Amino acid sequence: MTQDPQTPQYREAIAFLADRENHERTPVHNARTFQLASMRQLLARLGDPQNLLRAIHIAGTKGKGSTAAMLAAVGTASGYRVGLYTSPHLDCVEERFVVDGASIDSHTLAELLLEMKPIAEEMDQHPDRIGPTYFEIVTALAMLYFVRQKVDFCVLEVGMGGRLDSTNVCRPEVTVITSVSLDHTRELGDTVSQIAHEKAGIIKQGIPVVSGVTDAAARHVIAEKAESCKAPLFEVGRDFKAANYAVAPGNRLQATFDFKGHCKPLKTREAMPLGLLGRHQAENAALALAVLDLLSIQNWVWDDLIVRQTLAGVCCRGRVEVISRDPDLVIDAAHNVASIGALLEALDEIDFGPSRVLVFASSLDKDLLGMLKRLVPKFRHVILTKYPGSSRAADPKHLGKIVQQVNVELAQGKTSFEVQRDPVAAWRVACDRLAQGQSVCVTGSFFIAAHLRRMAAETGVPTEGRQQPLPKPVPLKG
Repeated sequence: MTQDPQTPQYREAIAFLADRENHERTPVHNARTFQLASMRQLLARLGDPQNLLRAIHIAGTKGKGSTAAMLAAVGTASGYRVGLYTSPHLDCVEERFVVDGASIDSHTLAELLLEMKPIAEEMDQHPDRIGPTYFEIVTALAMLYFVRQKVDFCVLEVGMGGRLDSTNVCRPEVTVITSVSLDHTRELGDTVSQIAHEKAGIIKQGIPVVSGVTDAAARHVIAEKAESCKAPLFEVGRDFKAANYAVAPGNRLQATFDFKGHCKPLKTREAMPLGLLGRHQAENAALALAVLDLLSIQNWVWDDLIVRQTLAGVCCRGRVEVISRDPDLVIDAAHNVASIGALLEALDEIDFGPSRVLVFASSLDKDLLGMLKRLVPKFRHVILTKYPGSSRAADPKHLGKIVQQVNVELAQGKTSFEVQRDPVAAWRVACDRLAQGQSVCVTGSFFIAAHLRRMAAETGVPTEGRQQPLPKPVPLKG
């Protein structure tokens, strides 16, 4: 049963959730915020649902959402009942809680939130404790929902870091660390080693670890943690790799790669199809395949044909998402230097047009100079804006000063730019450029990707003076 989102019950539930402290949209000023005592207490009052779940736990600076989506899709296509918990959401909070490719319905979401409301409010009364935050509430809700849905296993994506992330109360079947690079430095540390320490905090005693980390210092940190926990470690480059990546002939939106397993139980698979765009997605798929092989020795069964078909069809909205071609509109949630680099490689692979326009908005705590140094030389014009509803959003005038700085440092050529504080105005300018046949890429933050994706869905994509409706997204289910 799907409930009208405008019912009083739903409005009360969403108001309760919106009133919780939300560090996805507000800066963090107090390190006490990040601790697991409140999360454990909340779960205890809900009957400790995390102890009833078989989970795959995924952390990483980039790639964790895509890897999670692939694993969930393969599990569902293989006949298992699978829960998928990811964050943040693009359009509505229901997207965070998925079972067998379908988001939670609004009626069930409201019921669960209102069940949790008195518990959270009672916990708020303790002056020496921090009451449950937005992320703690939704993480606990996901675990409770998956238990009640009787999933065979669930895939839990870390929100930030790992060691003190609210998801780090599970006892997983396999732990995954997709990558480590600089991001969230205020909360996690300003060196790769410090960030690796936070990511490695999800490693559990005796639980196998699949690592896609390539930085030498970060690898060392993760290896030390795995050894101390007697956790079998399977590393990219040493134990497995994605090789022979190639864009499919005649179709720039499909690719293939070989999965090379160098030790048992990892096995080699050739010419694996890939529906997600970019070489970095082949690396994410390799992580997913390594996880499947490790699960296979725990009596999980995977049919190779189903795995192939599913990887060919998996999509992730907001991850190098090609909204339209001719004119080209790509929306991507890249929000750190590493993910910007992956985006730029993917744009070249799909023959993104030569007359490129960038729409950029990001957060104050990001490496804005590092991202714009990578982006600005690749575009002819940049539209700087600000995503709405968050005190974390960077001032577009400040972004303009950074673009000016990057232009000064460029050895040749200059990239023009403009400031549009209102994202609606920024979208209108982008539409004018699209109507002229120019290619537009929106990136810099999950929030600007979500906001302008919704606008594109509402207004359509202009082409030769007409509006082209936004295609419906391919469902996650494999």
